[in-house]
Amino acid sequence: PPPPPPSHRRRDGRRRIAGMPVALAPKVKHKKPTAGPLLDVEVAEILNDALDSRHKSSDTYAEDLVEAFKRIPKENIEAAAAVCRDLGNEAVKSERWDDAIEHYTSVLSAYPQDHEVLANRAFAYLQLKRGPEALQDAALCVTLKKHFPKGYYRFGCALEECKMYKESASVFAKVVEMEPGNVEAAGRLLKARNMLEMISNVERGNAP
Repeated sequence: PPPPPPSHRRRDGRRRIAGMPVALAPKVKHKKPTAGPLLDVEVAEILNDALDSRHKSSDTYAEDLVEAFKRIPKENIEAAAAVCRDLGNEAVKSERWDDAIEHYTSVLSAYPQDHEVLANRAFAYLQLKRGPEALQDAALCVTLKKHFPKGYYRFGCALEECKMYKESASVFAKVVEMEPGNVEAAGRLLKARNMLEMISNVERGNAP
């Protein structure tokens, strides 16, 4: 295969790839879709514009993403979503949770029933202590994919974050049933049961 094009770092922190328009050169701290083997320049520009969340409400941002994928030719949608999914995964590895949420949201604007991306976005929401959003994603995830331990684990974590310990214990028990060797789920189940017992003891102590 031919060698990758040379890159040069600009003063503004962008890495410029030879032959790529400056507007498409990704920022180091916040990667965006770039033109390349998977995306042509026009598609990359459409996604870049939609993913620019500055001065946008959450509703406007979501609407722009949906509209962006409508403008992308059908034959390019899968590739565009794959690029955004990879960027989301990279952001998770770097613990850039807001960036991960943005990229996963872009994928879901094209494929709203992608259960794996829903589980991943729920995870990113959980890292930011945004329980209700994580709960919504995780609930939809397990609705779409009934036998998906990862989705149920996220569902249990979201319920726990929302202090719904009885429900989270039930979900973690289901995960342990599906994956008996899942140490994390077993630990969460024990924690939820301990919280329920503690709450019960407090309620009994406060009873007249």
